[in-house]
Amino acid sequence: MNDQWFSRTEQGFWCDFCGDLLKPDFHFANEEEWGEYQEWLEGDEGHCRNCGAPDDIDPEAI
Repeated sequence: MNDQWFSRTEQGFWCDFCGDLLKPDFHFANEEEWGEYQEWLEGDEGHCRNCGAPDDIDPEAI
């Protein structure tokens, strides 16, 4: 799996395929929660709910 299918900015985590905001910054109480979510995205279950990246990308969502 390519763990670079998403980006982290000050505004939150973004899908690099379709541009969807995966989780906005105001949902994170501290740096630990940012790290936990990034670990989830890098794991086997992490995915974009809009386009299915990184495994099942829907071209219509992009």
